[in-house]
Amino acid sequence: MKLENLTFWHLAGLLAVITAVVFSPIVANGFVHLDDALLIYRNPAVQQISFWSLKEIFTTYDPELYVPLTLLTYQIEHALFGLNPVVYHSTNLLLHIGSSILLLWIFLTLTNNRFVAFLCSLLFAIHPLQTEAVAWAAARKDVLSGFLFFASIAAYVRYQKEEARRWYRKSIGLFALALLAKVSVIMLPLVLILLDVWQRRPLARRALIEKSPYFLLSLLFGVIAIMGKTRNLESTDPLTTVLLAAKSTLFYLWKLLIPMHLGAIYPEFGPVTLHNPQFLGIAIGLGVLLIIGLIAAWKSRTAAFGLGFFLLMLIPNYTNFFKNAFLFFASDRYVYLALPGLFFLIALAVDRLMNAQRRWIATLTASVTGIVLVFFAGLTATQARIWKDTVALYENTLADYPEATLVWNNLGDHYMQTGNFAKAEEAFERAVALDPALIVIRVNLGNAYREHGRIEEAMRNYQRAIDMAEQKEHPGPEELSGYYFLGEILDQMGRSAEGLAQFERAIAKGPDYAETYFNLGLQYQKKQDLPKAEEFFSKAVTVDPVYARAHYHLAATLAEQGKIDAAIESLERSLEIDPHQEKAREHLENLQKIRR
Repeated sequence: MKLENLTFWHLAGLLAVITAVVFSPIVANGFVHLDDALLIYRNPAVQQISFWSLKEIFTTYDPELYVPLTLLTYQIEHALFGLNPVVYHSTNLLLHIGSSILLLWIFLTLTNNRFVAFLCSLLFAIHPLQTEAVAWAAARKDVLSGFLFFASIAAYVRYQKEEARRWYRKSIGLFALALLAKVSVIMLPLVLILLDVWQRRPLARRALIEKSPYFLLSLLFGVIAIMGKTRNLESTDPLTTVLLAAKSTLFYLWKLLIPMHLGAIYPEFGPVTLHNPQFLGIAIGLGVLLIIGLIAAWKSRTAAFGLGFFLLMLIPNYTNFFKNAFLFFASDRYVYLALPGLFFLIALAVDRLMNAQRRWIATLTASVTGIVLVFFAGLTATQARIWKDTVALYENTLADYPEATLVWNNLGDHYMQTGNFAKAEEAFERAVALDPALIVIRVNLGNAYREHGRIEEAMRNYQRAIDMAEQKEHPGPEELSGYYFLGEILDQMGRSAEGLAQFERAIAKGPDYAETYFNLGLQYQKKQDLPKAEEFFSKAVTVDPVYARAHYHLAATLAEQGKIDAAIESLERSLEIDPHQEKAREHLENLQKIRR
């Protein structure tokens, strides 16, 4: 059966079936610790659809990305199906299949070559590098923005072919939606210019003017993105960013060819400097490849389009190397939208070899292509199973990066949440041994010791965390938790004044964090000093008006003081923020009965 004999819909159906079969393991996967909790199953903003939740997702970051449309899809899924991971994974897969079909249509329309269009879209659909974006529920922003990105390009191509303004308007609208899903599609207007150049459309005034709405949208969402990324941008100097960008680009090119030993996290260990032989070699290697690429682009519009597409779609991700005090040089999902440019060039090269005059070349090319596709499909299916749960995911990463401090810490956190404190101790001890200067890991190790009854070891780790926090000018909210835990232990030992002093020190060190006031409020609430508890809970909700727990505890102190109306108001606010608080709802009903 020749592809030339198949219609677009036959090819689309075949592509959808192959992709669904290859990625079928993800449907049985659960949620994982890595961001699924933050974005989905512990995120009150997506577990309801209300005025407050809609306002929350459209006016805040997640915590650094502006992705309201992505969060809206989670809201809809939760409203219809609850927290069923099958639904979330299936949605990701459907979006990925949709993107693959759109890519098939785009290149079929532009080249009128069924083989090239199908091979390009098939590589996009089943390449192992795509697994993270599809198999990870929290990567919805990548597959959703990708689907809308390709839909916008498809509408633009149709506008160019039919000269129908409605498709131009649809393209702009789809681009706006894509940006609301994730700003990484911001380079679309430049991709469209590349497309025009490849298609030999003159870059006349009209062609540039019609791109102005795209550029305006890119500018608007670029500003929004920078506001959310300010902390990351300040944490890496320009040279570090350039060198890590070079390393990540070479890494993606290598994994494009040999997609093995893929992981959820790729930590950067060595000094990021040209004095490091690794980075000097990377800079030279990438420089050589860029020269070769520029020569190829100069000689061929097609090469310019494919290589330009790849590099343009990588650029927005060059700001994502610093996270949670750690450096990373790559992430599989960051190359999700860049790969079609290279897959297109590969498909063209394979097509040329398949049509070579020497039959043995065509036969060999067909055989190698078939073997590679089967190999990639198998690797992708295997990689999809790695995302089945948190332990499998982290153990797979540690097999390749045993010195990944963050992974050991996250694994320990998972074991703490599941009650496996012995395993948690082991994981946190490994993390502390790898990087003893990280405050949060010291606190986590102290918590593990405390759960095991090793109070003295816990106190030593809390004190060490406090000492390190005192040396920082602006410690983060999690870095202040050592004060709270040490204060609790001191209070339990009968050293109440010393315990309260720890909470007060936390406020002095982090006056802009609601948690500092909330935790001191809890201490006064336990001691039945209700006016003091009310004072600090009120300060907590002033600093963070959507702090549901603080509103709940404020309501409790108000009710105990006979301030029923104010207590009802605080409970209603708490339930508006997080409607899944059964005790809060029960207390609200009781207070409403009392008021009647």
